[in-house]
Amino acid sequence: MIAAAFLLLAAQATASPSPAKPAPAPSPVEKLKTIDSAMAIETFKATCWAGFRDPEIFHAAIAMAPVPLALQPRGPGQPGESYKADEALLTYLADDRLPANIPARQCTLRVRLSGAADQLALAARIQQALALGPGRTRTSPASSQTEWNVAGAGARTTRLFASTRAAPGGTTELRLAALLLAQK
Repeated sequence: MIAAAFLLLAAQATASPSPAKPAPAPSPVEKLKTIDSAMAIETFKATCWAGFRDPEIFHAAIAMAPVPLALQPRGPGQPGESYKADEALLTYLADDRLPANIPARQCTLRVRLSGAADQLALAARIQQALALGPGRTRTSPASSQTEWNVAGAGARTTRLFASTRAAPGGTTELRLAALLLAQK
């Protein structure tokens, strides 16, 4: 009799539906207005690319950005600075006290492009706009990325990434990131 009760309880426990998992939180980029790739590249070039090595030049560039970027309040323990526009998110970090394996300067622009993006065509436009040499592109069904390494002053290399992935609504999330690597 007791065994039958346990079997009945076990059957009821496995028959009851498990609670639904909550939907993942949307990416902050999903909330942005779409922007065309030319404006995204121009914004990256005018802010990150022009000034990320020098904080004073970077801050002057932010004021002149093609899209109006507003400094956001810093959260607890949040390093660097965050800027937001209706069409873009930009983060900037300049700290020479970081460990050697973490780039001392980092600048990332995230936008949402309308429609699907052709990574190779996008990489070609970035290469031309920033006067870069050939990059290395990797693609997968979920995302694509092109990477460039640019030798700089003081034996420091700047690594530039252009990453895309499909976003909701048939749009594309574009992330452009510039990193100043440690001296070798």
